[in-house]
Amino acid sequence: MTYDNFTSNAVDPKFMDCTVNFDIICYDDEWDLNNFQIRPIAIAGYIDGILNSLTDNNKIAWQNRGTSSGIKLSGMG
Repeated sequence: MTYDNFTSNAVDPKFMDCTVNFDIICYDDEWDLNNFQIRPIAIAGYIDGILNSLTDNNKIAWQNRGTSSGIKLSGMG
């Protein structure tokens, strides 16, 4: 996992913005998961699901979308 320089968020200065990159490394003989799936794509989908999911406590706040809703990603916090 790598990330670039953190910069101040223009909307809410309490938060910082950055780009996070993931390198998924897997042995060639471990790629095939059957049913036309390959392991690196499955791992990328799992990471994407974690980063895009909401915790149960934040679902109501997400619907309101207030600036002080305190919405957090379930994986990165």
